[in-house]
Amino acid sequence: IELAVQHHNKHRVVLIIDYVQRVPIIDISRALEAEERIERVLAGLKSIAMRTTSQGAVLSVVAVGAADDEGLRNGRVHLENLWGNSIMQYEPDIALIGNRDGVDIDGVTLVRWALEKNRRGESNIEFRHRYHGAAYTFEPAGKRIDYEESWQSERDGSIK
Repeated sequence: IELAVQHHNKHRVVLIIDYVQRVPIIDISRALEAEERIERVLAGLKSIAMRTTSQGAVLSVVAVGAADDEGLRNGRVHLENLWGNSIMQYEPDIALIGNRDGVDIDGVTLVRWALEKNRRGESNIEFRHRYHGAAYTFEPAGKRIDYEESWQSERDGSIK
């Protein structure tokens, strides 16, 4: 991050953490439980982002998380199903969740992208996008899913 900001004069940096639950934390005093490790990683990432912003650059952190057993069994994952304690739901300013949604008439895989949390705007909305696996791309023009048909209605009782 420092290299991008200072040496390459980049004022907007995106840091992508793939599988946040597996980021190693070294604590020589004791072994950490999984939830405590996740909490430290998320708090550390938020601290880095805030410190970078205070130095005049913008750091966006994209953390990819794993789902718990319940979300995997149900075949659809929500913010509440991310592995870890409540900090996984609290810390992010935005939570974007992707779920498989079958295939279209042409046999192209469909994915639902749900904006399940947004501190500065609309949330609990879903869009359906075509996914082209061979090219690892999603078609940018997705279709918004009506709330009545969206999987967000499942969350009504669990949204805090």
